[in-house]
Amino acid sequence: VDVVYDGVGKATLMKSLQVVRPRGTVVSFGAASGVPDPVPITALTGSKFLTRPSLAEHIHTRAELERRSKDIFGWMASGQLRLDRATRLLLEKAAEAHRRLESGQTVGKLLLGIGDVPADEL
Repeated sequence: VDVVYDGVGKATLMKSLQVVRPRGTVVSFGAASGVPDPVPITALTGSKFLTRPSLAEHIHTRAELERRSKDIFGWMASGQLRLDRATRLLLEKAAEAHRRLESGQTVGKLLLGIGDVPADEL
């Protein structure tokens, strides 16, 4: 496996490091099962790379956020970017959305919509 994107955290991070190939990358971006334990340096044997990105490190200004958001929503509108696996809930169901995320019940994106945005049934 060249790259593992691990959004679960505590329950899966060490397994992610085991399955990634030598010189592969593990991207730890979430902690649905809890904050991962410290990783022993030996888990990186094989020149494996572990990174923990943060949105704050990629978007520094309001103008940059607006520009990037415009790009993404433009790509979605044109069909260049598709969200194949998405659960949609109305904003009023935000508490339910958080419960699903925290319990690991989600696969793919979980989107909150306002007003007439189509929503999946609970």
